[in-house]
Amino acid sequence: MPAADYYGFVTRSENRSEATVYSWSVRQPLPVLPIPLRAPDPDLSVDLQPVFQMAFERGRYAKPLRKRHEPTAPLRDEDRAWAIQVRRGSS
Repeated sequence: MPAADYYGFVTRSENRSEATVYSWSVRQPLPVLPIPLRAPDPDLSVDLQPVFQMAFERGRYAKPLRKRHEPTAPLRDEDRAWAIQVRRGSS
């Protein structure tokens, strides 16, 4: 497995024991993943970033966060510093 913060696994019905692994870091936008459809239809490409953003905004997760506390996600030190800078820049 590649070193990453997040993973997406895509399998095909004709070979479920094998998966294509997609990986990305907390600093990268969410990727576009292929969603296999039944043959002969081609894969459907789903851009996860706008899907996540729409769910975030419609779910009211975008409301102001309490900024008194440091991030609690299990991040590497350099990513924690980056997340704090991003949060400060958005206030």
